[in-house]
Amino acid sequence: MPEFPETIGLVVTGILFGLGAAVFQSFSYVFSRRFLKECSAKPQHLFAMSHLLMGVMALGALPLLKQNPLPPLNQWAWYLIGTAGCYLLAQLFLFTALNRSDSSKIAPLLGLKIPTLAFLSWALFQDMPSVIAWFAIFLCVAAGAIISPPSGVPQIQVLLLVLSACLGYCISDLCIPHLVDALSRTSEHPTLLGVSLTYIACGAVGAIATFIQKIHRTPRIAVFAFPHALSWLIGISFLFACFATLGVVAGNMLQATRGIWSVFLGMAITAAGLLHIDDVSSRRVLVRRIIGAVIMTTSIVVYLHVEHREARTKSEQREAVSHHNAESCGCSVFADSQSVVVPPSRLVPGLPARRAYSSERLR
Repeated sequence: MPEFPETIGLVVTGILFGLGAAVFQSFSYVFSRRFLKECSAKPQHLFAMSHLLMGVMALGALPLLKQNPLPPLNQWAWYLIGTAGCYLLAQLFLFTALNRSDSSKIAPLLGLKIPTLAFLSWALFQDMPSVIAWFAIFLCVAAGAIISPPSGVPQIQVLLLVLSACLGYCISDLCIPHLVDALSRTSEHPTLLGVSLTYIACGAVGAIATFIQKIHRTPRIAVFAFPHALSWLIGISFLFACFATLGVVAGNMLQATRGIWSVFLGMAITAAGLLHIDDVSSRRVLVRRIIGAVIMTTSIVVYLHVEHREARTKSEQREAVSHHNAESCGCSVFADSQSVVVPPSRLVPGLPARRAYSSERLR
């Protein structure tokens, strides 16, 4: 798994990637509401057609991104299968749950994905968050429930389906940094190439689904699905970059702000009279959402601060150990170049520096 960056510049870049993902995914939700209203179609139709369109866009971008040969298949194929396959399996679980219960009961439960990711990162990669980081994670989940509170408790079967969906999304997210890292060995644009390969695979599944649902000959569905597909694909590109920069837990916390963006974006569009997206029936609802937004922002700031501080501490510890090892060998280390220079008095013509030093110690 990628380590949390030490420099503020990379942290800020990762934050911008995460917020970009949240904003564009918020736009995709607005366009999905528009699709369902204008086409009188089912969510399954949107899923199938949008993934088909994303697959076509990803396939068109592939020649621009694949400037060099891909690495050997065994170095990245399993990560691609994990990224695309677990995502699609999670979507299947989620849509099954939505068919059995109301979305207002299910959507808040998806916030459990963040602590699940943190637990899996610890179990699989020994990346254990600190106590303060765990507090920030659960605070973020609570903030999401405040912004969009559940309307009731779902049945056990529905709850198990949602938890299975969360697990699928988590495994998919954990595969993304490994996929990007594997592709970076030969690609100049590994993040976008990873997105392209992933959604070509998802697009193939979407194509099959459109034929099964018999909507491939309905131009209206394709037209209204296109804005959703485009904004989602852009958002996912930002998300891949965020995962590769900050890691999956921080990336998902930033992605969770899409709930904030979606609420206020819907309010703005409704106020402008463009489309009726959101209805704030009382000032109490608006105040509750603002409070939830503040809590979520605070939790993200706390988590990023803790992770950055720990990354700096680990870096300083590594530098101290490296410096100590260098001094114990009688070497001077230049931190900028990380090169080892042996004093000239210890050099013996014709022998490597380390052998010369060892010979002198023997004398």
